[in-house]
Amino acid sequence: MRCSLGYVWALVSTLGVLGAGMGRAQPVSCASRTGQNATLLLPAEAFQGLDIRPGDFLLAYTPEGRCAGKVRWEGHNAVLTLWADDPMTPDKEGFAIGDRLRLVRWRPGERPLSLHLILATERAYWISVDRYVPDGIYRVRHVVPDS
Repeated sequence: MRCSLGYVWALVSTLGVLGAGMGRAQPVSCASRTGQNATLLLPAEAFQGLDIRPGDFLLAYTPEGRCAGKVRWEGHNAVLTLWADDPMTPDKEGFAIGDRLRLVRWRPGERPLSLHLILATERAYWISVDRYVPDGIYRVRHVVPDS
């Protein structure tokens, strides 16, 4: 089942919670500490020309529409952990090998913005395709709104 961006918006709007001590709305909870992950490096220059502000959240979604990682954008370089599915549970919480990576900008009171990742290829050890690889290291070269 494919999850539409409208569904994600409704879910985030309905289930948003206040951050501990921050007084700001936060998106729904995401998978974490599933036992396996990959790393997405987010240099600030990759977001030039994009409407992203300090306090926005960047969320990683599986093809099934499950949040499998999030980071709060503060206007400088960031790292987003991409959590894999936990094989010890019956539900799929995170990414499976080969799943397409989807990034969404979430801002309180606005519709989520789906983003397209253009990945860097300068280093042999960087994963250069937008598919999940356990223990992979991805570096974003540029981010544009998804069409």
